Amino acid sequence: MRIQYICFTAYSGFAFSAKNNIKALISGGYDISVTPLDLGFNKIVNPSNYKELRKLVDSTPGDIQIYHCIPVMQRRIPYVGRVIGYGTFEHSQYPQEWINVLEKNDVVIVPSQFNFNSLALNNKFYLPHCLDFSEYSYFDKRNFNYRFVYFGTWKNRKNYDTLLRSFTEEFENENVELVLKVSQNKLNNPLKSISRISRQLGKTANISIDTQILADHSISNYLRDFSCMILPTLGEGFCIPGLQAMASGLPLIITNYSGCREYANENTSLLLEVEGFEKKKDIDGIVQFRNREWPVLSINQLREKMRFAYENRSVMKNLAENAYEFVKDKFNYSAILESFEKILK
Repeated sequence: MRIQYICFTAYSGFAFSAKNNIKALISGGYDISVTPLDLGFNKIVNPSNYKELRKLVDSTPGDIQIYHCIPVMQRRIPYVGRVIGYGTFEHSQYPQEWINVLEKNDVVIVPSQFNFNSLALNNKFYLPHCLDFSEYSYFDKRNFNYRFVYFGTWKNRKNYDTLLRSFTEEFENENVELVLKVSQNKLNNPLKSISRISRQLGKTANISIDTQILADHSISNYLRDFSCMILPTLGEGFCIPGLQAMASGLPLIITNYSGCREYANENTSLLLEVEGFEKKKDIDGIVQFRNREWPVLSINQLREKMRFAYENRSVMKNLAENAYEFVKDKFNYSAILESFEKILK
């Protein structure tokens, strides 16, 4: 039995999760080929195993096809054999056009209980994201000045405006840093956002931007330079950066809502509680997000949680220790393989 894995392979959350699923399947002895939906594997992102990954590239149809992409992209490759789709979404209400595509699959994989409960289909199967824990290790020797890190795409759904306002108001002129580890975005420039909020508030804070592309295996080492990750997101299908933080022993502040709750709870994270919902006419220009209700997180709450993390480092360390043990047990390749075997029967 040959599995044709159809996915993104370069630099994105979709690509990162797909590659880890592929590596998990290979570790279980499955025959895998990969059909990229982008330009293919990248030497910068995968320098240590680029040649091995390139050998997997083959567009020949497999006995089983796994489409690890947004549903509408499944139409790019003709269906052959048994078809498994992928149904992650950041909101509780799936677009009907997505459902129309997903219901044609033999099985639909969803990465979180949030997605599982939201998707009104009978052929769904819960399969969370996973990590190669040989590339991650717990690290707690953080003796430098306090540094928060935001890790992810620069989108309104990620609630960056509230984050910047909260940090600027709380840590004005203090020796505390916020690093925005983001990808380049011509439509929504982080530097312009920082300048705009600083002008509006009449205050400045120690905020910097890092747009370097990290190799997959170097993420854990990169996170060692920080004291705490903060992700005040409004909605996630899963949110891989939070999992990466926990796998690196980095304390985490994250929203207690949507797919983040796969790993975020009161024993593993400092939680940002939803204070209500509001309808947004548009968010990030994405059609599927229009006129949807999204969580509300106040500036005061973010300020309080960041200040708490800064002043209560032993508490945050305990949360990070709990988190590391939890994710190492639940989101490793062996655990994922057990679920995959049920899907592939």
